[in-house]
This record gives sequence, structure tokens and C-alpha cells, in this order.
Amino acid sequence: FDKTKNPKAKFRVKYGFFSAVTGKIGKIAPKSFTLKTKTATIGVRGTAFKGSITKKGEEVECTKGTITVSAKGKTFVVNAGEKLEINKRMFEPDLD
Repeated sequence: FDKTKNPKAKFRVKYGFFSAVTGKIGKIAPKSFTLKTKTATIGVRGTAFKGSITKKGEEVECTKGTITVSAKGKTFVVNAGEKLEINKRMFEPDLD
């Protein structure tokens, strides 16, 4: 990590469980930290988070701070103590 340059951290998770604490990059350059899954991209803001990717679907939980989860043109904000299950129903059009 070198805060005088353009810091970037990009990760990809295909299957299993993951956990991350962003540290300085999450505070100085939060838009430069991304974690991609099969379905979504997770952005952070000085946070700690964990999640899982299984055959049943994806789930992410924010344990400190706030994360944004973007998938198929939609963005969801997940605050500390909240979980988000990423599934097909999230992207179905509203019938209202």
C-alpha cells in the first residue's frame, strides 16, 4: 500500500467463504477496493465484511462500516450488522 500513488485492490471470489478488512485503502481510496463474485461487485468504505458463495446463491454480511453491493444495474447499501442475500428475485421487475 502506497498512499502517494493510485492504490487499488481488486479481488474475485468464485466459490466458498470469504472475509475482508479494508484498512487504509478503505479510508483513503474506497472506490479503489472491489471484490467481485459471480453475481455482484462489493465496494467498501473502511469496513469489515464476510460472505459466502454456494450452489444455493450468494450472501454478504457487513460487520463494520458500510458496503455497497452492485449487481445487474442495482446497488444495495449494507450497513454494519446487516446481511444481503443475492438471488434472482432481487432482479425481477416490480409488478406494481
